[in-house]
Amino acid sequence: MNCQEKDSRNTREDKILIPNAPGSTLDPASYPRGLVTRMIIDASKPLPPDISLQDLSLVSPPEEGNQWIEQLNLRMKWGK
Repeated sequence: MNCQEKDSRNTREDKILIPNAPGSTLDPASYPRGLVTRMIIDASKPLPPDISLQDLSLVSPPEEGNQWIEQLNLRMKWGK
């Protein structure tokens, strides 16, 4: 089994060609002189999330949160 059979991603999106990108004028393979084709290869492997989604829960704000909001609002009014 090769890696394309293991991975269900579309591998066509993993390679991007950029034609007529600036290159070295000394490169004998570039035509016209100074223009080359650049290739971007995405070789990253998709990973599962670190935390399973079943273990997630909502976080409740601390009890003194309203006092913090009042203090911030007062300080913002003083700055105006």
